[in-house]
Amino acid sequence: MPALSDIPNFRVVDSEIFTAGQPSRDQFSIIAEEGFETVINLAMLDSLGALEDEAAVVKSFKMEYVHIPVPFDAPELSQFLRFEKVLLDLKQEACFIHCIANKRVSVFMYLFAIRHRKDAQEIERMMLSVWQPNKVWRVFIKNCLVN
Repeated sequence: MPALSDIPNFRVVDSEIFTAGQPSRDQFSIIAEEGFETVINLAMLDSLGALEDEAAVVKSFKMEYVHIPVPFDAPELSQFLRFEKVLLDLKQEACFIHCIANKRVSVFMYLFAIRHRKDAQEIERMMLSVWQPNKVWRVFIKNCLVN
């Protein structure tokens, strides 16, 4: 039986928020068994490696599914603001957040941490352990921080 840590770029933010790249159909079963109530997907539905019927798979395990499609080459502030609202509305609910490689998610979590948490440096280190944001994403981060 695969474990959560087998999901690409799996990271634990805290006891309520885990992030990763794209889980497989079988891994969503494990996510549900671990007590997660909500899955947030930041990947595009046509991203290479995306699970075609992910919403149905997640709902079949009695979890809520939130899809905020973020084009990798053109992230927008409005997408982050929607993500931020969803996370704030969840409060202490266990949430599994993913995209294809945990790049989009790691940046969004970093921005969220700057605005709402005390562990922004730790979350930044987590982001940098996944990837070094490219120019598009560095500009995106800068633009989000001034708004």
